[in-house]
Order: sequence, then structure tokens, then C-alpha cells
Amino acid sequence: MRKKWHYALGQVLIRWIFRLLFGLRIEGWEKVPKEGPVIIAPNHRSNYDPPLVGAAIPQREVYYFAKKELFTNKLFSWFLMSFNAFPADKERVDMAAIRKAINILKEGKALMMFPEGTRSKTGEFLPAQPGVGWLALKLKVPIVPVLIWGTH
Repeated sequence: MRKKWHYALGQVLIRWIFRLLFGLRIEGWEKVPKEGPVIIAPNHRSNYDPPLVGAAIPQREVYYFAKKELFTNKLFSWFLMSFNAFPADKERVDMAAIRKAINILKEGKALMMFPEGTRSKTGEFLPAQPGVGWLALKLKVPIVPVLIWGTH
């Protein structure tokens, strides 16, 4: 599947800016399959993590959950959705978001899920929640673990 032009441009700009300003180094991106369903599972230390992970995988567009509170502003909501984010309620089991994730994977796309379920405010790793494993087992989809370091 061909990437949206603005998504591809965003990937290049994010990689360039973070490499220039923060010395971003990306290793192992080639381990993400070029096609077929896959769950990309990074730790979550900062608000920069979703765009950084999406930009670090040049061969795919990545879809991801974002907390529903980020979708209250119409312009920002449009921006997030144009880069493949979709809202999820962190306070309950959000069946609409789960169905959306299942459909994304059934369509052969890449889905980013943070196993911790939320951002670590201390920089320490949080316990993994069952969502990533459950979805991977249910749909027989591979998981590519990702370590993000230095964004906290």
C-alpha cells in the first residue's frame, strides 16, 4: 500500500529534526515487515514517542491509539487522524477502539501499541498490560518490540 504524501513527508521531517537537534539514532527498523499485519510495541516515556516511532519505520504507515482527551480540539484532532491516530478511552475497556485496532490488523497494516498502556511519568518502565499479547494471540500477528531511550 502506498503511503499518504503528507505521512511520508512527516516521517522525513521528524527524523531530520530529531537527528539534528537531539542526535536521534534509529537501529533495527528493517526488522519491521514491509507488509502484512504487525504490532509495533514500544515503551512509552514521552509525548514524542508516537511520532518518533512512526518516523523510524520508513517502509510502513503506522496506526496508533491516542488518549481520547487529545481529540477535543477539532484542528488537533484532524491533525492526529491524518497521521493515523485514533481515539481510545484509557479509563475503561474501549470496544470501539479495540474493533478499530482489529480491523487495522485484518487489513494488513502496522499498529503501534504501548504495552505499558500509558506514558511513564518517571521514565521508569511500567508493568505491561495484557492488550498487546491478547491482540497478537487472537489475530496471530507478530509483535516487534521497540526500545525508546532518551525521550523522558
